[in-house]
Amino acid sequence: MSNNADLIPRLQQLLPADGVLTNSAERFVYEFDALTIARATPAAIVFPRSTAEVVAVVKLLAELNIPIIPRGSGTGLAG
Repeated sequence: MSNNADLIPRLQQLLPADGVLTNSAERFVYEFDALTIARATPAAIVFPRSTAEVVAVVKLLAELNIPIIPRGSGTGLAG
């Protein structure tokens, strides 16, 4: 993951404080859903609340060449 050092502070500039999860305990919950075969710890979890915030996050991740992994309800049983 390139430019990971820039990622967290820049996400925190784009979103409210409670819109970016970064500590290991918070991120652990998002390592997997009901499909436990594919596990990976995300660098951060974001909760954009508006279209503008989604656009800003997507542009930042594209700029830093960091993949976006969207998550639904977390069951892994549909889709």
